[in-house]
Amino acid sequence: PFAFMLGVALLILFLPESPKAKWYQTDAQTLLNEASEGKQYIDAEEVNKYVSRGISAGSHLRYLTRNRVPWYRLERKPPAPLLATTFSRSGIRWVRNLAQVSHLTAFHGFYPNPETDLNLLHAYLITPIANQIFSPNQREYGNGLHKFEPNDLNKSLVVNIDLIPVNIQEQILKNYSALKTSRHGDPQTQERIQQINGIFENYLVN
Repeated sequence: PFAFMLGVALLILFLPESPKAKWYQTDAQTLLNEASEGKQYIDAEEVNKYVSRGISAGSHLRYLTRNRVPWYRLERKPPAPLLATTFSRSGIRWVRNLAQVSHLTAFHGFYPNPETDLNLLHAYLITPIANQIFSPNQREYGNGLHKFEPNDLNKSLVVNIDLIPVNIQEQILKNYSALKTSRHGDPQTQERIQQINGIFENYLVN
């Protein structure tokens, strides 16, 4: 597992398994100080300056950082199968983490029960009806910015996908499988999502 900024995930619904995928191919320089397993990767002079600036600003005394050794160490968790955007203006975005990358603070990691059908769950989470059901728990900021804290998501209602009849599950998954190479915002992607949304709407209403 490795840490990656995941900004590109705002444009896609899946982070694919192959490291040859387009989201992985970039010439942009990325610096990430990941102190783990008791090792401190502080060698470069510029990195030392950056850490020192954090101490000068009191960053090492904040609630989360003061309980870490060293204080700048990233949180160590296994890669989450689903990632959810912390902030958004157009509704929460859910990304299927097939690449098993470790997320930073721009995303929340969601760890469903092991027996959960992740395809079916993700298919539901990316629909407008799911977004509508989540929206009462979001926090309002200025200029249309919304935020979800982890507990906001924990308190949100989610359809029990285990109760969905098999024939309806098959309809959903047929459309969902066509999304795996899609980018969020493409007309065909939106059409597929609307089809999935319509299936869930009919199921929930009836």
